[in-house]
Amino acid sequence: MRKYVLLSLGVLLAVFTARADEKSDALLRRLAAQIDSYPSYRVDFEARMDGEFGATPGSYVVSGDCYRIEVSGTEVYSDGRVRESYNPADDEVVIETADPADRTILANPTQVFRFLDGELTHVHAGTEPVNGRNCEVIRLAPRTPNEAYKSITLWIDAATGLPAKLSYRVGESSADVEVLIDRIVPGAKLPASQFRFDRSKHPSAEVIDFR
Repeated sequence: MRKYVLLSLGVLLAVFTARADEKSDALLRRLAAQIDSYPSYRVDFEARMDGEFGATPGSYVVSGDCYRIEVSGTEVYSDGRVRESYNPADDEVVIETADPADRTILANPTQVFRFLDGELTHVHAGTEPVNGRNCEVIRLAPRTPNEAYKSITLWIDAATGLPAKLSYRVGESSADVEVLIDRIVPGAKLPASQFRFDRSKHPSAEVIDFR
């Protein structure tokens, strides 16, 4: 009898997990389709990490593989090949090769809402309110060890299908990096020159090149 009960529970769990995966898959496909329909867009957000930094507003603009981020005075530029981070407090710019596979919002926002390339597992984890919005919760984890994050939790507005919040579990930290999405503005544009750091505006900046 005990064996039969355990077997039945196992079957029910497998069915529930499959249905949860199907729901998360549908939500992620809807999200990706909406984001991909925007040739360019701006995202206004607020980031925080308990014990590290409080609520910090920021924004970024994406156009194809290019992006520009502004948060807490720091400016990040990428033309899809090179990533340049300018810190005005230290008057230095760090240059790196852009990582198209990174999907963390403050590192590569062009990929942050694309989760269906097979690199992550995903499961629907119920519903929760975010600032008065009813949201579907999806938990994601990399299939192979990832230096950038251990897991991602995504809250999707059930009414619009757009993201309301993201939470990243980073390394060995006990606190998550939380990003609240204030709004997404389709069609926001920047000239191509704005996706590269303009050294002529900061002639004294120290250049640290890791390429």
